[in-house]
This record gives sequence, C-alpha cells and structure tokens, in this order.
Amino acid sequence: MTVTKTIYNHFLVSLAMRISTYIIKITTENVPGSLLDLANVFKAHSLSIKKVQSHDSIMGNHQIVMFWVNSTKKYLDQILAELNKHRFTKYISVQNEEKTYRKEVVLFKLNSAIVLGNPELGEIMKRYRLEFWGVRRDFIILSSVIEDGRTLDKIYKALVPYGILECARSGKAFLDKELNNGSSPLLSIPG
Repeated sequence: MTVTKTIYNHFLVSLAMRISTYIIKITTENVPGSLLDLANVFKAHSLSIKKVQSHDSIMGNHQIVMFWVNSTKKYLDQILAELNKHRFTKYISVQNEEKTYRKEVVLFKLNSAIVLGNPELGEIMKRYRLEFWGVRRDFIILSSVIEDGRTLDKIYKALVPYGILECARSGKAFLDKELNNGSSPLLSIPG
C-alpha cells in the first residue's frame, strides 16, 4: 500500500511540474455563438479557462479571443488540433505564459509650465524609470514601459501634481522571452 501511494504521489508531482499556463490566441469570425463554441472545446476536455479576453479585429467581421489555460504540452496539442478544425477559427497562436513578456508603453503629456524647474520630477523619473520622449514649449512627454496596472496607478498619482494633460497606453505586447536571449524586447523609446 505504501509503495503504491508513493508511486502515485511521484506521478502527481511529475505531472504538476509539466503543467504550464498557455495563452491561446484565436482569430475567429465575429458571429453569435462563436465564443461559446470555442469555450465548449475546452469544456469537452475538462480544461478550466483561467482567463479570457476578446476584442474586435481590424480584419472586419472578426474577433480576437485569448484564453489562458493550464495544460501539459501533449494535451494542449490535442486541443489545438480540435480548435484548428473549428468552423469559426481563422488563425491560432500559442505562447507559454512563463516564457512571455507582457509589457506596454505609456506616454504622459505634462504641462511644461509646472514641470520646468521642479527637481522632484527627476526623482520620480528615476523611481519609475521614466524617460523624456518629447519636449515642446507648452508640454513635455514622458514614456515608461510597464508590466501591470498597479505600476501605472503609482506613476499616474506621482505625476498628477505636474499637470497631466494626456495619458496614452499602447496596450499589452506579448513577446517571447526566448527570441532575444534574455534581453528586454522593449528598450527605450526614441525621442
């Protein structure tokens, strides 16, 4: 009995070590029921969806749906084969979340009359790795590469006293860490 339990526990541990979170991005026709049909593929395989995002594509009547799921690579390949055959699917891509950068660029347009001559802004720029992106007579633009909304909230609150005129976000970029040998794929933004 003890040997069987030990083997079973070893199997569970080795299985858990091979499970990863995958981001499955599917471009699909934007028709009623398409998202439900895709979700039912995961349900049929008893696979839980951790998170789902959907937005319209620039390709007319299509939408882009992103599913975050936990799976082994072998099991994931079976599900992808089924999703590929799905009647609404146009394109599928997959990324391993642990091997993916998720970052976005944020630009802050500040009132130059308030900013000029204020030494505290330099400390904020160092703390949040903000860079000058542009300088004009009426305003300056600072840029930052961020990973999450909490960082954006902190930067925004720190810059409010400097007269934020505008704030723009690029949206998250999903980039493979292995493609660039460990260096950051989002370097400083040219001025």
